[in-house]
Amino acid sequence: RIVTIVPMFLGTGRHAREDLPALVAQLRAAHHNVAFRLQAAVGEDERVLELLASIALEGRRRLPGMHNECFL
Repeated sequence: RIVTIVPMFLGTGRHAREDLPALVAQLRAAHHNVAFRLQAAVGEDERVLELLASIALEGRRRLPGMHNECFL
């Protein structure tokens, strides 16, 4: 059996860098017949970054009295 663990974090912070690998090590020790695969945090995927940028740009609105390049 193979279990793939996908951290649903926007970045590789302390949890993804330290806590998750330690938990996966515990799982491996307790379940010798299972292969655990730890993927990178989803936020490290370029597609997620592009989606977040797209959402941010979609929701922008111009500020009254400001130049066209100023957004909120």
